[in-house]
Amino acid sequence: MACLYASYWSQKANPQWLRLEDFVSQIIRCRTSRDGKVEVPAIDGGPSFFRSEAQWFHILCNSPVVFLDDCGLKPASDTGREIAHKLFSQRDKQQPTFISTNLSPEELCNVYDSRIVSRMLTGKVIHMKAADRRLENTQFVELF
Repeated sequence: MACLYASYWSQKANPQWLRLEDFVSQIIRCRTSRDGKVEVPAIDGGPSFFRSEAQWFHILCNSPVVFLDDCGLKPASDTGREIAHKLFSQRDKQQPTFISTNLSPEELCNVYDSRIVSRMLTGKVIHMKAADRRLENTQFVELF
């Protein structure tokens, strides 16, 4: 997915990359903050800025391309499912949305629900099955 992101970035398509779980956390923080906004650190080390729930949704729902990493990493709460449903219902279906997960569609249904997963998987699904490359060069040592 990183190669796809780099390709869109080089085309100046302004892709958005984040974990769905982090997006849900930011929305919950907006909903529970005093002024309805959360502080977001600038990527380039510049001054941080504040973003509201509406701004978060506007960015992800209207971005030319979105990458959502590690979907289904943790079980979703009722609020998490509601936020995911809103995102996938409002996201422009003509704009590419790339989703990475280690889960099958059936397993995703256990984390979210079938309505959300059907919206997540609308379009083309590329199933890549391979060994975890992060573990290829790992050395396991028995201590006892």
